[in-house]
Amino acid sequence: MNELDIINIIKNTLSNNSLIGDDTACLNDLGITVTQDSLIEDIHFRTSTISPFHIGKKSVAVNLSDIAASGAQAKYLMISLSLPQNIQENFVKEFYQGVDSMCQEFNLSVAGGDITGSDKISISICAIGINNGITPAKRSNAKQGDIIFTTGVHGSSFAGFLALENKISVPQKLINAHISPVPLLETGRKIVSNIKNACLMDSSDGLGDALFKISSSSNLTANVDMSLVPFDEEMKKFAQTLNQNYKNWILFGAEDYQLVGTADEKSFENLQKQGLHLSQIGYMTEKKEHYVCIKDNNTFLTLDEEDIKNRCFNHFEERENT
Repeated sequence: MNELDIINIIKNTLSNNSLIGDDTACLNDLGITVTQDSLIEDIHFRTSTISPFHIGKKSVAVNLSDIAASGAQAKYLMISLSLPQNIQENFVKEFYQGVDSMCQEFNLSVAGGDITGSDKISISICAIGINNGITPAKRSNAKQGDIIFTTGVHGSSFAGFLALENKISVPQKLINAHISPVPLLETGRKIVSNIKNACLMDSSDGLGDALFKISSSSNLTANVDMSLVPFDEEMKKFAQTLNQNYKNWILFGAEDYQLVGTADEKSFENLQKQGLHLSQIGYMTEKKEHYVCIKDNNTFLTLDEEDIKNRCFNHFEERENT
């Protein structure tokens, strides 16, 4: 089974699944939004390629990215660690130094957590945000005719991952994209504050995954022009040196933590006037045959649930060297 299969089982088993479906849960009665993400050794990171400090930073960043996509204001963290018995004191200290650097940068507080033993390092963080009167974004809010937009570039994190795994020299910005992602909290708040019932999520599992989840949740088709999707030229050059298709890295590489959403034309123009750097990459149209249709020159790539299962990041497989 993969993530989509398990989520479907959970939805079909719970008597009340109304809060299941987005990366965050909006608890209106409490005025907060919560999310929880886990990072597992040898699946999401290796201690041989990333320092404890950056593991701490990234563990927080991936949770804040979900809060950013909701539009809430991040406030508190709950951290649970499962650690091998032979873990060194320096690992714990440096990990929390990385956590603390994020707390200082984004005005967060660690409010507790749990510590248990394990064969491998497992990190689970719950991030809590304050809604401040806004209605958090949902991926099911896309509307027919909406512009599809994204922030930043895609594919760089996967490039950094491969470079670290295979000890290949690449520009530091590609390494940083993988080990030190930046959660777009201010951008997310601006987007959600300016669009009623906003549609927004992050690209933690890849741009292709985000497009599929938005379109399937909204029962529409995401029509995307591949030539409009932003990427770093250095990423492209690196992929070509490995004889790999850089466009696959863009769509399925994962862990770029950019924001992907939709907006009507007037709202999109308004966001751009406010100085947000958003790239228009396509439109949402009536659902016909496929959930995602990507135009690449004179060819078309379509994505549906089976394609996402087979091509996007698998949370149940250990990563292997390429």
